[in-house]
Amino acid sequence: MDKSSEGKWVQIPNGNWAVVAQYRDHKLSEYNENPIIQALPPILSHTNLNGVNDR
Repeated sequence: MDKSSEGKWVQIPNGNWAVVAQYRDHKLSEYNENPIIQALPPILSHTNLNGVNDR
C-alpha cells in the first residue's frame, strides 16, 4: 500500500488503513451540499490539467 499520497492515514479496527477525509468548500454551492463531493480534491484548471497530462 502506498501511503505517500496526501492526507492523514489511520488504521481502522479491522486492521486496514484508510485516509481521513478532508472536506472543502467548493465554488459551486451545489457541491457544498454533498459531503462526498466536498471530500474530492479541488477541480483542476486547464493549466493544471495540461501539466498532469505532460507527466
